[in-house]
Amino acid sequence: MSNKVVIDGSVVTRFCFMNTEIKEDHNQNQKPVKSGGDKHKKIDVVISMLMALGVYLMAPNYAYNLDESEEEFNIVNSLRL
Repeated sequence: MSNKVVIDGSVVTRFCFMNTEIKEDHNQNQKPVKSGGDKHKKIDVVISMLMALGVYLMAPNYAYNLDESEEEFNIVNSLRL
């Protein structure tokens, strides 16, 4: 999966990542939590990205292959502006 995940550098994304830390339970399961336990911090973007990644990884047949369609990927992303 190396080099296939792209994280945008928007202010909101960086803000959410700065508010996130990883918590591990006694079974070594890991999950993102709000750093410092502050309920006012926002980590919604991080959670959304992890959920999307999980769906992508569980799909039996990927409808999109970044290695084969990098030019198309760049065109589609430029249209999202």
